[in-house]
Amino acid sequence: MDESNLGLIASKEPEKLKEPEVVAAKIVDMFMKKNKQRFENFYNLKIESTSPYEIIDEIALKKYHLKKGGTPDDLRTSTMIIRDWQQGKLKL
Repeated sequence: MDESNLGLIASKEPEKLKEPEVVAAKIVDMFMKKNKQRFENFYNLKIESTSPYEIIDEIALKKYHLKKGGTPDDLRTSTMIIRDWQQGKLKL
């Protein structure tokens, strides 16, 4: 089983994943296909983009997850999305 699937089924903590951005992008993609409205409501934003990585950036900006220079902190935001998914807060 690949690592992204381990993240999706919550058998690996977000901090221990090598590429949490990939796992978070899969979660975002699932929601964009199956229940975009619920995802938008959960993170309180209106999604215009179709790219999961751009959506992660939008969430990072909304949550003020920023690195020096004001760029979105994808790692922190991806970890948050995965944790929300694994803890059952974010549901399809």
